Amino acid sequence: MVGLLLSLLLFWAYLALLSLGLQFIYGSARVLNLAHASFFVLGGYLASYFANWIPLAASIAVAAAAGAAAGALFYFYIRWARDETTQLFLTYSLFWLMEALFRTAFGYGLYNTTRQALALGSVTVADQQVPVAGLIGVLAMLTAMALLYLLVYKTTFGMFLRAAVDRPDVAVAFGVPVERAALLGIALGSAVAAFGGAVSSMWQNFSIGLAGSLLVYAFAAVAISGLGSLFGVLASSLIISAIRSAAVYYFPELEIFAIYIAVLAVLAVRPQGLFVRYERRV
Repeated sequence: MVGLLLSLLLFWAYLALLSLGLQFIYGSARVLNLAHASFFVLGGYLASYFANWIPLAASIAVAAAAGAAAGALFYFYIRWARDETTQLFLTYSLFWLMEALFRTAFGYGLYNTTRQALALGSVTVADQQVPVAGLIGVLAMLTAMALLYLLVYKTTFGMFLRAAVDRPDVAVAFGVPVERAALLGIALGSAVAAFGGAVSSMWQNFSIGLAGSLLVYAFAAVAISGLGSLFGVLASSLIISAIRSAAVYYFPELEIFAIYIAVLAVLAVRPQGLFVRYERRV
């Protein structure tokens, strides 16, 4: 039972950090990024690579910084797409471009930081050894969520960000730097994704093709939560993690099928998602 619970918590941290960035980018710039999982994978690759020469914590910080820089470049790539169809086309194209980049830069090997994570040791819970790296992953996810909440709801930048999304015309009239807010929002969301990948490298192998499979889980979490709900995606990630862990434990062949059924069931009852109280009109 402890093993099942640990598996659930690790996948929750893994999925929540991935989905938080995706949700934050949509909430701050109204961009639905099909290449978002590639930023997550980029973080895992970079942390795994740099951890061979610098401490693990420093390699995670480097990966998050690289994610922010990549997000800023992504903003200039996507800024001219004024409709969702163009956004989907451009981000899907970017997904394949980044897959080619990963293949060229890292090849087909498996990248991780499990050796460095094992050095962190373990603690005993109910007579079973629980890796400290897993606990760090869960703590990192909760910390990221708390910091995003403080940023969005307790700072001037967060006020500008919400105003720029809800009523960009009024925000411009009041002097809000809408373009700068969108740039910083996308860079921050990408940094969260890369940070999540870097942290997850402590127990997850990164290789070519991983971004595609991760994208399924991320959009499932966003669909269940509802677009734009930061707190909702934390809860929906936990729901999906519980469903997946139970399926893997009892019926491994139904892992993906169970996720699809859960998403379809939610959309049939609440098309806007479980945690969206109202739909914002822009």
